[in-house]
Amino acid sequence: MTAIPTLETERLILRPWRFSDLDALAAFYDNADDPDVAFAGGHMKRDGAWRMLCSRMGHWQQRGYGVFALEEKDTGLWAGWCGLIHHINETETEPELAYSIRQDLRGRGLATEAVRRVIAYSFETLRVPTLVAFIDPENTVSQRLALRLGAKKSGTAAVPSRAPDVWRFTASARAAA
Repeated sequence: MTAIPTLETERLILRPWRFSDLDALAAFYDNADDPDVAFAGGHMKRDGAWRMLCSRMGHWQQRGYGVFALEEKDTGLWAGWCGLIHHINETETEPELAYSIRQDLRGRGLATEAVRRVIAYSFETLRVPTLVAFIDPENTVSQRLALRLGAKKSGTAAVPSRAPDVWRFTASARAAA
């Protein structure tokens, strides 16, 4: 069984998922007023959030890495998620860097903090040579974040039901920055 690390930033704890995260995750994905839910997998009911939670837990066991639950240090509340995932199929060779922040916490730099920490963990601890981020062409906030953290746009992905742009982070570009 893979031991899932706990990482920290100034304001966040990046930790293993807990079954007690289900209520917050279900509320996040059931928020029809949140346009970012479409970028984060689409609207879903509680049963879909349950399957996602179980998938996030199992990904760590299958790949040795995965997506962290984000927790605010100040409040102890679930704040979103950030990490590495293979969600298209089992033959993907590059892990995808994915994240989302709870709607009421956006605009405070928490995504930048979490993504920066996951990138460092990925390159320094996991020693992956590249990460990709599949970013919807309309998601300008994530495009700016990727650019700010050193990613380069490198094409379009064939993802079921959409065609996001591929943004690539490399260890060599990070080392040169």
